[in-house]
Amino acid sequence: MTILSALLVFTTLGGGNESFVVDASARIAYTVSISREDLRLYVDDLGLFRRNMSGVVGVDSLGHDTFLYRTSREVPLKGTMDADFVIQRTVANDTLTVYRTPDASDPNWMECRVELTPVGARETSISIALRLRMERDHGYEVHWLAPVVGADFISDRMKEELAGMLKEFAERSSKELYERFPALSQSRKE
Repeated sequence: MTILSALLVFTTLGGGNESFVVDASARIAYTVSISREDLRLYVDDLGLFRRNMSGVVGVDSLGHDTFLYRTSREVPLKGTMDADFVIQRTVANDTLTVYRTPDASDPNWMECRVELTPVGARETSISIALRLRMERDHGYEVHWLAPVVGADFISDRMKEELAGMLKEFAERSSKELYERFPALSQSRKE
């Protein structure tokens, strides 16, 4: 047996006692031609994420500003990977809302910071910073190749995917918001 084969078997069978941690973050900032005041009604609509972010299959209220954020993704050479995140909403101030897993040791931990800043009377800057951390006993729980390629490689791929998801969310949610405000949508086209 070659050294590489032995290493693969050792790694795949969980030869180490360390858990496998994937940690990734991404950020996006964009501007919509809707006043901050008009957006006030829709800021806390977590349904925007469910309707407009790929991979989000549900956001269920657990009461007391706490939610179950359910995701499902197709992973190449693995199939479907589901992950649920318990998040709690904290309104830091008039511009910043933070959704964060209250238990820092939760194996599925997430933080999403949504900041809305007025840019003049009729525009709002939206900034979203998203960070996910998933901890598993063994890398193969994430992907069968994870023990071979390592947590850093998987984290980098997840970071790329999160950036793509946020870009898609910005486009789709902006479209939905403009549809909610038809007068603004019409003046935007002119």
